[in-house]
Amino acid sequence: YESKHNTLYWDRKNYLSFGPASSSFIKNQLIDHIPNLNSYLNSKDNLAEITKLTKQELKEDFMIFGLRKTNGIFSKDYCKQFGTSFFDDFKTEISKLVDEKLIKIIPNGIKLTKLGIDFYDKVAIEFIN
Repeated sequence: YESKHNTLYWDRKNYLSFGPASSSFIKNQLIDHIPNLNSYLNSKDNLAEITKLTKQELKEDFMIFGLRKTNGIFSKDYCKQFGTSFFDDFKTEISKLVDEKLIKIIPNGIKLTKLGIDFYDKVAIEFIN
């Protein structure tokens, strides 16, 4: 099964959210709203913080969120977005995770193994610099 709702986040598409403690993602920026309900209701713009993600953070997010999908991630999609290959950008991390049998190489990409699904947090941490 695949969650259509979460696929939007995992593919790092723009999304807009409303309400206390909600987060939006627009044009490579995370937009966090005030978490306290009363403060949220009494605020003019309701924003707590706007964070412009660096190119490295966007690459890490691509790997971390993309690997949540059962089909895995594909080199062509990464290259289209960043102009490089994740096999080059994350060579050490991918090699380590393959050796640990947490991810596997598939045609033109990588995906989690059954063990990798069970230990997804360990996989995600490897891609955070």
